[in-house]
Amino acid sequence: VAKQHGVRAIAVDLSDFQKELKILKELNAGSCVGIVSISPGLLRAAEVIIHSMRGNELMLMTAISDNNSRLVSLLKSSNFIVCDGPSLSVIENTLLKNRSQLIRVPQILCAKNYLSIETINQLKKEIGVIN
Repeated sequence: VAKQHGVRAIAVDLSDFQKELKILKELNAGSCVGIVSISPGLLRAAEVIIHSMRGNELMLMTAISDNNSRLVSLLKSSNFIVCDGPSLSVIENTLLKNRSQLIRVPQILCAKNYLSIETINQLKKEIGVIN
């Protein structure tokens, strides 16, 4: 198809986030789930997906990783946190600084990238960013 239209086609490997979704499906009703990301758009999308899966069974909190006060509140309340790669170190540092304020340490799952590293590198090669 691409050849007919004179364009190049590149196969991309997208994550379907099945590991993360499976865990969220198995959480007990009433659990508090935190979602942390550098992207407000990703947070909103995750909220919609989780609410469509579980309705009001889970309490859901979101925070952009650079909003420290909201992040601390999320850490204090959540049983389980899902984050993106860039937010993981921020969460870990905030946990260390605020450990004495936490009743329990939440379980943290860093979601894998939407695009695999191999796909990102292939795209970079195709546009000439790397050799």
